[in-house]
Amino acid sequence: MPSLRERQKIARRETILAVAETLLRTKGYTKTSMEDVAHKANVGVATIYNYFGTKFDLVRAMLEPEVQRVKNETAELFLDLPDDPLEGIVALVKCYEIGTDWRYKKMLEPFAKDYFLLRKGKNNTFHDMSQMRVTHLNKLIKHYKKVGALKPDFNEDDAISIISGLFFLQLRDMMLTKSETPDQGIAKLERRVRAVCIGLLNGA
Repeated sequence: MPSLRERQKIARRETILAVAETLLRTKGYTKTSMEDVAHKANVGVATIYNYFGTKFDLVRAMLEPEVQRVKNETAELFLDLPDDPLEGIVALVKCYEIGTDWRYKKMLEPFAKDYFLLRKGKNNTFHDMSQMRVTHLNKLIKHYKKVGALKPDFNEDDAISIISGLFFLQLRDMMLTKSETPDQGIAKLERRVRAVCIGLLNGA
């Protein structure tokens, strides 16, 4: 069992994260300072830096539960893959979909900018998720190809690049436009994945 001191540190960290999320959701990344977070959380600004190092790292910490959710859902999926490869690919897509509550839009400004510009210098959650998705797609496609459900002569790298590109487009639309609801965006992504992947099926 954690000591009292350890429990207090955990509670303080969670308080800081909750306060920071509220500020970042309303003000955005650029307009929210570490001093703002410290003031609202009733702690010294040095405490914020001791826990998280930088504002960028603070936001990364907020996204950890979402990353863990994806890891949990993909692990469960691979334990019992659908027989239909198209359904398997769509199921994997759903594991990675950004949820219908897109409250993080303002908070994700720095991640989106680096991701869209293909910058690799920072530990960017979008880049991390993209790499993880490629690994999972590769594993999924190899499985269906091995069991003969996919055409034996199709290029795996091309398929992964196309599906990953669809994710990129969804994220870009989410961050840069207000022309559709989250549900519409997710439905569009699934529709596009189905349209692209139907040509991979053996016998299609």
